[in-house]
Amino acid sequence: KSLKELSGLVRPNEFAGQHAIVIGGSRGLGELLAKLLAAGGARVTITWRHGQSDAAAIAQEAAALGLDIRVSEFDVASPPSTDAPTEAPYTNLYYCATPHITAGAPGKFNAAVFAKFLEFYVSGFVRTIDWIASRSVPDLRIWYPSSIFVEHANPNFAEYAAAKSCGETVCDLV
Repeated sequence: KSLKELSGLVRPNEFAGQHAIVIGGSRGLGELLAKLLAAGGARVTITWRHGQSDAAAIAQEAAALGLDIRVSEFDVASPPSTDAPTEAPYTNLYYCATPHITAGAPGKFNAAVFAKFLEFYVSGFVRTIDWIASRSVPDLRIWYPSSIFVEHANPNFAEYAAAKSCGETVCDLV
């Protein structure tokens, strides 16, 4: 949905005071979050690894409505060593980085697919937390989306569910 359509779902100042970074904010759930946050008055930085044009379109759509969404390239496998994005200090981290989610074969566990998911949902998440530590307020709020497959197993998504579950364990530690 467009930012204009989504803006009716939140109060104009519902997220005022938030300086949010949405890792993986150029598409999917991250895009939706970024738009809702901006519509609610947050300053938002969205990141992209693939999807630069998508991120730019979101920022342009926000600017046309007088809202603040900035964009920055960010790879959870290798966060930048520079201060980019330079919009610190962040108050909120929304972690939506994800690879393409593919179904596996029921009754078979594919270690390579599991490793790919772990790279995003665990290792990439930890690297992102380490990266943002010096760029955020001390009481940074972190939002890490779960999956219904963590609580309700689906044999076609065992690798995905296992990796998301590991990510949730990391959440308990931070």
